[in-house]
Amino acid sequence: MVFFVAFVLVTFFAMHFYVFWRLFGMFGCRRRWGFWSLTILGAISLIGSRILESYIDHILIEIFFVAAGYWLGVMWLLFCTMLIYEVIKYVLPHQPRTGGKIIIAVVCLFALYATLNARRVTVNTINLPGPEAMRIVQWSDVHIGSMNAAYIQKIVDKTNSLDPDMILITGDLVDHFSRRTQKAMTRLTQLNGAVYFVSGNHEYYTGRKQVLDKLERLGVTLMDHRIRDLGSVQLIGLPDMTDPAQAEGALLALPYDRNAYSILMFHRPMNIDFLEQAGIQLTLVGHTHRGQIFPFNLIVWFFERPLYGLHRQGDSFLYVTSGTGLWGPRMRLGTNNEIVVIDLKPE
Repeated sequence: MVFFVAFVLVTFFAMHFYVFWRLFGMFGCRRRWGFWSLTILGAISLIGSRILESYIDHILIEIFFVAAGYWLGVMWLLFCTMLIYEVIKYVLPHQPRTGGKIIIAVVCLFALYATLNARRVTVNTINLPGPEAMRIVQWSDVHIGSMNAAYIQKIVDKTNSLDPDMILITGDLVDHFSRRTQKAMTRLTQLNGAVYFVSGNHEYYTGRKQVLDKLERLGVTLMDHRIRDLGSVQLIGLPDMTDPAQAEGALLALPYDRNAYSILMFHRPMNIDFLEQAGIQLTLVGHTHRGQIFPFNLIVWFFERPLYGLHRQGDSFLYVTSGTGLWGPRMRLGTNNEIVVIDLKPE
């Protein structure tokens, strides 16, 4: 965790340094205390506000975190646009100040669209063969804490309108455990249908035990390292594991029935060849956010594959969702928040 935070801070600092160095130069500003103040404050704002939230449960800290998230999204767009500009400036010669104005205008338009798009929730319906007619809804990466109670209510209402038989939550439901987060979590009791949950990496960051205890009190069925016989369907759950070999070993160690129709809940993408050999007919995962803000998906693709969508190997299907919520910037560019509907139908 310490290594991860250090890596993120160094990356954020380098990105801010480059963007502000170039913009200050374009507009003829001296790179003095203002430059360094903006660079350092911007680099630490998101991580710093999240750390403060862990110790100070106050609405002003939450507002600071939301603002820091938006700023990170804008900075990412500035960084990517600036890299493209470094090539364009040699093709279309112009004054640096003009280039700076164009960059800011383009980023403002993209940021506005991404912000509005992040308020939408799409429903992605997939029809698959199954042992009987059954409607399954998948949530993943909701990130309560980064997303407020009003958004949670929106996805609860939309889910209920879909009339699901069960709701499967594949990790990263919460980001922290403040009073407001716990209050927003109570909206889960309004869901029509059985709710099942496996832990994601953010549950570990938040404090997995306290999150699981709260969910159990809310009537959510916990599936970490567990198997549930649901008649014609066998539901299998695994908590998040960063090592694929460890996850595969944990699955094979469970005493599940290989002759039954099995649905695996996990947080991260898995190797579909392995899943077919393990006798898993349907695996539902998330974690990638599909990159959330283009072109970040190109970076995520190097670390998590498959990145998104439905994949098949023989009789085994794997679906990687782009996520039902957001972390950090409340922005979506080239991706969507989605509620996944899996309609199982007998062949």
